[in-house]
Amino acid sequence: MNLTSPSLMAHCSTTLLSFGLISDTQFADRDNGYDYYRMNKRYYRNALVQVEAAIEYWNYQSNKVSFVIELGDIIDSYNHKHGQEKEALSKTLNVFSAYPGDIFYVWGNHELYNFSMEELLRSSLNSSSNPGCKAISGKAYYSFTPHEYLKILILNCYEKNIIDKSGKNYDESFKMCKVNPNKDPNDSTGMDESICMFVAYNGGIGPEQLQWVQQNLQEADESSQNVIICGHVPIYAKSSDARNICWDSSAILELLHQYKCVIAYLAGHDHNGGSAVDEHGIYHITMPGIIETPPNETCFATAVLSPEELYIHGHGKMSSFQIPLRYQIRTKNVLE
Repeated sequence: MNLTSPSLMAHCSTTLLSFGLISDTQFADRDNGYDYYRMNKRYYRNALVQVEAAIEYWNYQSNKVSFVIELGDIIDSYNHKHGQEKEALSKTLNVFSAYPGDIFYVWGNHELYNFSMEELLRSSLNSSSNPGCKAISGKAYYSFTPHEYLKILILNCYEKNIIDKSGKNYDESFKMCKVNPNKDPNDSTGMDESICMFVAYNGGIGPEQLQWVQQNLQEADESSQNVIICGHVPIYAKSSDARNICWDSSAILELLHQYKCVIAYLAGHDHNGGSAVDEHGIYHITMPGIIETPPNETCFATAVLSPEELYIHGHGKMSSFQIPLRYQIRTKNVLE
């Protein structure tokens, strides 16, 4: 299925809302290097130049975006290893601060390589206190409704993880990963596709968060709201390398398929990016990573809500998508 469209913005005759999308900045003050598998080049310092280009576009286009969603891994694990995590985060947030509106930061594995979950909850990366957010105290997942007919859920795909050894879910999470027979917990060599996601750089949302998602989806269907779900880790293997999906992806998908309202699941984590539409019509879109975007390219997206569709207009390495709404939006202009 061809999901891309070369000129989506031209079709947005009625723009109700627009917002920015960006993922996997992974800034570090170090020379260029390579990924874990020594295959893909990483441009650590240039990552902030990429963010600057995206924000400049969002700030100066004719229809300025209402908010930005950053899909996780804002600074690289290198920073913690060299005692530079606070300085690196400060530099990165200073660049993001050039955007004057709300930014919703999603947490990825690199957030946890640099900080504990408790530290993150007290940090500027905890966006659940942004105006209009509905959150649970002490949790990193929340929802907000930027338009009457659109609800956005921000997941914590590391509610269960084995990165933060001080976390209260560590022992339970460690048991979940015992299916991985390899000495290196980040190594999935020899593992079947059904279990290869049980590596340390992934995580899970857990049953409590899953119940929270269910409640939100039920409310959205009852209110005829379209829902976008954002999590750092993909949940659908056809939109990503199977090694890079959420531990409890099967349970999440089973839940989402019980409700009409979900139009898209947006993720990062797999720096190559990917996309697929599942059998229930949900668009699974994995954004390519800023960190592996060469200086002569860009990699971000601008999402535009119209009465019939959500357009995701990709820039540079990011593809464009035309996503039909489950519940079409009736406006005064449309009725007239």
